[in-house]
Amino acid sequence: EDYVEWTDEFDEGDILDFLEVQGFDVGSDQFLNSTLEACERISLKRQLGDWIEVMIDGVKKRVTCNCEDYNFHYICFHQVTLELLQFGKMPDDKCSLGTENWREIRCRVLEYLKK
Repeated sequence: EDYVEWTDEFDEGDILDFLEVQGFDVGSDQFLNSTLEACERISLKRQLGDWIEVMIDGVKKRVTCNCEDYNFHYICFHQVTLELLQFGKMPDDKCSLGTENWREIRCRVLEYLKK
């Protein structure tokens, strides 16, 4: 049985060159192209997708997020920050340190955004 062992000695280019020599149409192979796209994607470690998506419900004044922290604890930096800026809701003790002055942070951020 023939197989190729991919070790640290070879990078993606070497493997693609090898496949081309073996007769594979590397340029139009959909699987290889999707694998290369996945390798080139920028993503945050330990997140569920390629980006963090924050959803804002203006009627219920609620913010949700798809980041790891929110999925495990139902609270995260993204959610707290947007609820603070959009709805003026102060974070609870689970997400806030005693030394943080969220009212001042909100005023300063809004002041900066208005410039």
